[in-house]
Amino acid sequence: MKWLLLAILTVIYAAVAQAQGAELSIGDQAPPITVAHWLGDEPVHVEQGTVYILTFWASWSDAGRASLAVLSRIQQGAKPTDVRVIAITTEPRGRVKAYLDRRGESLGVAVACDDKRTTYRAYVEATAEHDVPIAFVIDREQRLAWIGHPLDGLEAAVAHIAAGEWDIEAHRTARVLLFQARDAAAAGETDRLLGLLDRIARISDVYASHGLHRVAILAGELGRYEDAWQAGRDLIERCPDRADVCRGLAWFILDTNDLAERDLQLALAAAQTANDATGSRDPIVLATLARAHFTLGAVDKAVQTQALAVKCAEEAANASLAAHLREALDVYTAASEEPTDDG
Repeated sequence: MKWLLLAILTVIYAAVAQAQGAELSIGDQAPPITVAHWLGDEPVHVEQGTVYILTFWASWSDAGRASLAVLSRIQQGAKPTDVRVIAITTEPRGRVKAYLDRRGESLGVAVACDDKRTTYRAYVEATAEHDVPIAFVIDREQRLAWIGHPLDGLEAAVAHIAAGEWDIEAHRTARVLLFQARDAAAAGETDRLLGLLDRIARISDVYASHGLHRVAILAGELGRYEDAWQAGRDLIERCPDRADVCRGLAWFILDTNDLAERDLQLALAAAQTANDATGSRDPIVLATLARAHFTLGAVDKAVQTQALAVKCAEEAANASLAAHLREALDVYTAASEEPTDDG
């Protein structure tokens, strides 16, 4: 999780350009979708009354492939008349079709091949983005409402936009602040970067990962542990539904080797918050919660929680994950069977 977070933030800060260098931004009317080929669907045109998600991805990108699962989950959880998901790639049609055939299951989303890069230029290049995957959300008024990494905040953004809980101007401001944060990071202006990350994270839970990045800088780079853990407590209080971020906070505390001080109770609270948000059904979140229990000495709870994590992975037919989680379960079980001083 730590490395995924850093990879996403690297993409964000490296890809965005100065605000004045972008032709298209939050609040602008969405350009038309013009692609060469649609795979299995009729052409989709942006119309009023529907929220659209355009995600540019590539079959050779690990994050791009992972984003397809997120897109599929969003589409399955929404009515097509309310939300339409479109996965766009600039790869040739034959290559994309072969990849989708190898998956062996339907995504349930519209897939388009933009090998002439017409829509890619209209969205990705016009917003001064350069890397895929990158997602664009278009609101019911055909305005560009959000731009970001599909693995970081997209589901939260779509939920808010579909519910009519979206302040276009606030998110336009957030994008400007992201430009400034990129510049501060590049210039090594740590204090300025910390302030910008805090401002961005407080705009919406959509940007909660920036709050986590702030915690990582405070604790991992500066050794300001009291400030870091207070920021962490504020983060899970403000964003309890961002299970990915709460879980990331827990794992950062539990698994970062060079921390001189750890708030293990905060790690437990963050993991429990993530587990509550996912209904005790996410094996990775459950494994993190088990690790927190084990680290705090609650071995029996660790065994029980890790066993549930293994079960959830098995039910999801993820054999490799289940095997990995079983290794930790064996460690916890062995520890629970060790004789105590009283025994």
